[in-house]
Amino acid sequence: MARPKKSTPTDPGSLAAEAFRALAHPSRLEIIRHLARRDHCCAGDFCCCMPIAQSTISQHLEILKAAGIVEWQAVGTKSIFTLNRARLAELGDTLTALTRADDGLRDPAPFEANEKASS
Repeated sequence: MARPKKSTPTDPGSLAAEAFRALAHPSRLEIIRHLARRDHCCAGDFCCCMPIAQSTISQHLEILKAAGIVEWQAVGTKSIFTLNRARLAELGDTLTALTRADDGLRDPAPFEANEKASS
């Protein structure tokens, strides 16, 4: 029996969660650091600075591409990758928004809830 295709998330919360999952690997973070220092890189450029196989690097790049963190362009026979800085900024804004208490949804601190319960 064929496995059902994984659906692509479309709501902002799911898209952010998918991007954060993509960031949750040391090798992918290293790829991002490498791209952040340059305008663009070829897939083979990562092999010089990372102790993993090019096929594994390609898999990590695919995950980052799917999350919109890395962009890809074919130039001749090379695959050129660039960092989507705007997407990273969006993700930073998402994290910042999670720390704000101005949305009215914040729960009382645990000790405040316990004090009210015991009164």
